[in-house]
Amino acid sequence: MRDRRNDRTLGWRMHPIWRGIGFLFLILVPIIAYFLTGMVLDYIASQPSTELAEMLQSVNPQNLLYLQIVITVLLSVLLYLILTVFGSLVYNLMGGRENEELVSRIGSQRKRY
Repeated sequence: MRDRRNDRTLGWRMHPIWRGIGFLFLILVPIIAYFLTGMVLDYIASQPSTELAEMLQSVNPQNLLYLQIVITVLLSVLLYLILTVFGSLVYNLMGGRENEELVSRIGSQRKRY
């Protein structure tokens, strides 16, 4: 049986489930941002007599696609930032790295040292 303290020299390893969830967010966040962008642009266009609505209606359809892509990228970055901050808060509230060894031993019969 390998000693756990020797694993510390290899660095901290994330659980594969969390990597899978991160990959899922990597796929879903841009899709969510794209649909949010469509909803925002439709909402702006439906507002009567606003400067943004008039400007949006005068835009060429090809340029509208570029506008939607730029807003999608900005919303994606914003959503990733929100998820990162939220994840960090939850991680720190749950104990973070200081309770990593303790959490990994829950349910096992091994002693602490």
